[in-house]
Amino acid sequence: MRFGFGELLLVFIVALLVLGPTKLPAAARSLGAFLRTFKNAMGEATEEIRESVIEPLNEAQKPIRDALAPVEEMKKEIDKEVDSLNSTLRDLTNVNTYTAPRPKKAEQPAPEAAAQEDAPAPADQEPAPAEDTQDDPEQPAPESEQAADAAQ
Repeated sequence: MRFGFGELLLVFIVALLVLGPTKLPAAARSLGAFLRTFKNAMGEATEEIRESVIEPLNEAQKPIRDALAPVEEMKKEIDKEVDSLNSTLRDLTNVNTYTAPRPKKAEQPAPEAAAQEDAPAPADQEPAPAEDTQDDPEQPAPESEQAADAAQ
């Protein structure tokens, strides 16, 4: 708990009123000596506790720490292996849940257009000429094209 300037000023004024101006300096000296003695006693008690309790505990813990060191190393290695296995499992799970995109279906003509293509051509219309699919002009034409050439 810390006291600010205002609190200290209030304590000083109350002490001045209670003790008076003649006894206040002597009371302040004795308070300072008490605080100094208290601080030294606390430091000595802390050092004694450290020497009698904390250091023996640290010495008792040293063999235990030395014995646990290999176990801690094994734990680290096991944790690494577990992480590796978890990563592999995650990868395998992701592979099993992956679905390949479906190939796009070829565009099919509308049902009306398909019905018109299947219907026979009217008698007054000539059939559409077959597209020239022949890539190499030096190869002989198929028989249907030869028959069409002969008819002309």
